[in-house]
Amino acid sequence: MYFSSDVFIELQHALAHGGANAVLQRAADWFRDQQRYHELFEVRKMQLRRRLGLPLVFHDAGDGLDEPTSRHPGARLQPHPSQETTP
Repeated sequence: MYFSSDVFIELQHALAHGGANAVLQRAADWFRDQQRYHELFEVRKMQLRRRLGLPLVFHDAGDGLDEPTSRHPGARLQPHPSQETTP
């Protein structure tokens, strides 16, 4: 994400006067104006994560799966033994 010094000053001003929501909105406006849609999408994800009370940046430190499930994700798709039917 590369901003000109003017945009950076605008972001600082938005933070000081409107908080994180204002900064994210200003960044979204700038990326949309610059037609930088990938970065706009990332800012939109940050806005949603903020609304949901999640960290703004996703860290891929794992998804909370136990070791066997994380090694074999297809195992989650198998029915539980109590749900199996016999033909």
